[in-house]
Amino acid sequence: MVEKVDDDGSGQIEFPEFLKIIKGDENDATTKKITIFFKDLCNGKFGDRQVSFPVFVQQMKRQSIMDAISARDTNRKSEGNKILSNLKEQMIVERNNRLKEWK
Repeated sequence: MVEKVDDDGSGQIEFPEFLKIIKGDENDATTKKITIFFKDLCNGKFGDRQVSFPVFVQQMKRQSIMDAISARDTNRKSEGNKILSNLKEQMIVERNNRLKEWK
């Protein structure tokens, strides 16, 4: 998703790129979902606007995982299992990195 809006190829969304998303056209197929998401986020559609962005992202991740793994649709359920598998791999890598730091 980041690659679609990362104009300079840095792997991160810098503030000018973020503004481009927020001001973006919801009819632009490349950024439609991102634009709608950030507009909804800024308008408080997802809850308290005072919640920090990292906390909000974690909340959305958890909700997405729960929705996916509890779905009746096998494609959606498969997507949820992929998310869980990737999360597991990420946690193993982080644990191993911390173990290396402690040694």
